[in-house]
Parts: sequence; structure tokens; C-alpha cells
Amino acid sequence: MAECNHLLGRILKKAKQPLNPLIDGIADLSCAVLRLYEMPRAIPAEMVRSAAFSMGDFSCLLRDFPFLRAWKLTSAEWTVVFVGTGQYLRTIHSLFFDENLEPQVLGDVELWKLAAQTDQWLSEGADLVICELSRLHPLKHPAPIRFSVPIWVDFVLGLPEPLERLLAGNEVRKIRGRVNKVRKTGFSWRFSRSRDDFELFYHRMYLPFVKARHGDRAMVTPDRFQWDPWFTSGRGGLILVTRGGQQVAGKICHIANGVCYDLEMGILDGDPGLLQQGINAFITWSSIEWGYRQGARHFNMGGAHGWRSNHGFQWKAQWGARIVRQQQPCRRWTFLARELSTALQDRLNRIGFVGERNGAFYGIRVESQNDRHAAADIGQELADAKRKGLAGLMRITPGAKASVLN
Repeated sequence: MAECNHLLGRILKKAKQPLNPLIDGIADLSCAVLRLYEMPRAIPAEMVRSAAFSMGDFSCLLRDFPFLRAWKLTSAEWTVVFVGTGQYLRTIHSLFFDENLEPQVLGDVELWKLAAQTDQWLSEGADLVICELSRLHPLKHPAPIRFSVPIWVDFVLGLPEPLERLLAGNEVRKIRGRVNKVRKTGFSWRFSRSRDDFELFYHRMYLPFVKARHGDRAMVTPDRFQWDPWFTSGRGGLILVTRGGQQVAGKICHIANGVCYDLEMGILDGDPGLLQQGINAFITWSSIEWGYRQGARHFNMGGAHGWRSNHGFQWKAQWGARIVRQQQPCRRWTFLARELSTALQDRLNRIGFVGERNGAFYGIRVESQNDRHAAADIGQELADAKRKGLAGLMRITPGAKASVLN
């Protein structure tokens, strides 16, 4: 029967191949509706957004069907099984293991057998199973420890009147100091839709910056996917930072439905010295200024991985932005375990994943049964979560329903 099911999966996978471009097109349309198109006022915005999210989630589910691949990573401390597309295998490796390990390929798993296969892995000694799935995937497994996290989240700033209030207050003093420091050293900005400026940005700023920052894990957007949607619409373009007439940094922004979107960033030749001078704070502020002048009253700072130890997460949280669901189709990770060692539990809490409930995002705190009764004073962790744009904490305890602390 197992061989029959596997053969059926192979047949379904081959039959689906001609449909993959259509499925990818659905995902692209979902993203465009959420971030690109200006919605007519007669159409209820939330209804459109909800439909677009569902359409994108459905495209992810179809794209995964009928197989996902599984890998096993084993160290002296613990064993983690990861099921997914493979795009984030190295991310899982870096999050949970300090040493360089060779992942063991466990093979392909049919989606309809994932729950049973997960049970087998846990029975055979896996400490943690992580499944990368569409939000619509109905994975049901009675693991005592179970929670799901978004791989990506977006950060959104409300733009006050007057705009300078955004940089007021003790909470943003470091950001304010960087912006003022760069201003005093002769940097300024201008807006451009010039193709020549875009070509300079893409090849001399964007590509070197992304590759210097992420190495061979860099996810590079082809130039046509930056130019066609964001420049030709007439509502987007390039914020260029200059000094002494030389262009040194850039950021692509776009406005739709009263929101200015921060899309791509680049630094001339990926120069780390410019970053040390605070150019990233200045170019973000310049983009906010441009968006505000065009009538935007919210600024979407773009995405960061959904864990609090992530550098991008921490940087965007410093601005006082609130966390929202990412404005494009994306999968989530579901974590399953029977019990966790103290070391693995501590590792999860140091990573600082976030979870979503009823549209609000919380910092996940994994606890043992003893912790739940002993950890009465978690006020500092709660305050830190709120400073990072979260609604509070989500407490995960074996065998109990997750509870939130606001």
C-alpha cells in the first residue's frame, strides 16, 4: 500500500507540472492586490485583503502538493527534522545548530501522510519536527508541544502630524541620533524614476549590498521585477541618497492605498563604512519623508524573519513599528515535540519566535509544567516584547492550550 501511495504521488506531481506557472501566477496576483493596486473606494478594503490572503495561501498549498521533502539534522544535543521546500533548510541549521552539519535527506513525504510520518519521527527519537506549510494546510497531530510561527512578518509605522514627532522621544533616540549625524555630514536625498538611475541602483548598490549581507543565501530579485511593477505604475520610484553630487545609496518605494512601501535597498558597492555612518537610518527617514509628502499616512518598512533575535526584526522594531502579517503569500513553520530538554527549550526562547492570534502578534515563550508555576514574574520579558511591536507573550506549555499575556 505504501508503494502504491508513493506511486500515486509521483503521478500527481507529474500531472501538476503544467499547472505550476498558473499557480505561481495566482501567488503573484495575490501579492499585487495586497501591495500594488490602488483599490477603488467603493470596494471594502478588508474584504479584498482577506480574499487576497486566502488566494495566496491556497496557491502555496497547491504548489506544495503532493510532496514535501524531509531532512534530518543531528548533533550531540538534539535531533531536528525539517519538512519543507528546502529554501529555509540552511536557516533552520543556523538557528538550531552552532556546528557545521551535513543534513540527511529522509525523502519525500506525501502531504496527506505528514501527520502519521511526524508521529513516526518523534517515536524514533526526533526531539523536534518543523513543518513548513501553507496556512491552509490542515496538519493535525496530538503532540503535547505544538505551535506555529510566521516565517516573515511586516513592520508598519503610523506617520504622525507633524512628521517630526516620529523621531521624538527617548525610545527612538538612537535612530534620531543617526539621522541627525548623517544630515550634518552633508548627505541629502532626491527622488527619481530615471532608468539610468535605476540601472546604477540595481547593479552598483542593490546587488553588492544584498550579496555582501547574505552571501550565497541572498535572495536576489531580478531587475525586471523591480522596474516593471514599481516604476511603470507612476506611484513608485527610487529614493537616492547623495553626498557631494555622488549617489551613495538607494531605496525603492511605492505608494498604494495610503501606505508607502519600503521595497528594496542598496548601498554603493556594498560599502560597510556607509552603514557604520548610519546611512540605513537616514535613507529610511528619507523614504518616510517622501511617502509623507505624497500623502501616505502609514509606512510599511518591509519584512523581517519572524523571530526577535533576527537583526532585521530588531532594527525595524527600534522605530516603534507594529508587526502585521506580511503583505504577500508566505508559509509558516509548525513546531511539534513530545518533550523538550532544558537546553532545547532555552534555545527556542533565545531565538524568540513570534506567533499570531486573531490578527495580533505575540512573543512565544516555551515553558515546562514547572516553569508555568514558577515563572510568575515575567514582566521584563513582557515589556521587551511590547517594545518590539508585539501585543504581549504567548505561553506554550506541554499538553495545554497556548495562553496569551498582554
